[in-house]
Amino acid sequence: MSNLATMAREAAATIAPAASTETAPVPAAAAAPVAATPVATAPTVDVTAVRAEARAEERARIQAIVGHAEAEGRTALAHQLAFGTDLAPEAAAGLLTAAPKAEAAPARTLTGATVPAPAIAPQAGATDKADASARLAAAVKALGPKA
Repeated sequence: MSNLATMAREAAATIAPAASTETAPVPAAAAAPVAATPVATAPTVDVTAVRAEARAEERARIQAIVGHAEAEGRTALAHQLAFGTDLAPEAAAGLLTAAPKAEAAPARTLTGATVPAPAIAPQAGATDKADASARLAAAVKALGPKA
């Protein structure tokens, strides 16, 4: 507090002589209007460049997660971590390492049952076109005339 009181007394002492009843002449430099000093303006920001940089950084982050070696067999999790979170690639890689790999789905048909590939062998003696045509003609003749 004494420091503040001392500073206040010194300030009052320097102001007191100017506040006397005598009017001191104003120096010519002080009487002239003060030229406008240039005001520092805020730097302009190129929004397009900032957006482009942010896009590039985000794409690099996504590529680092999805393209990581641990993402193989865990693509659904890798996509969720890349597109659904803000995790750093290192943190996402740690999660991918800890997660189990997805198992391959078995081959299925429309009924949902697994069906083995059929074993079809050509019939004996049915190797030329003439024989196939003759068998087709015999089958049509066996059906009889059209009604």
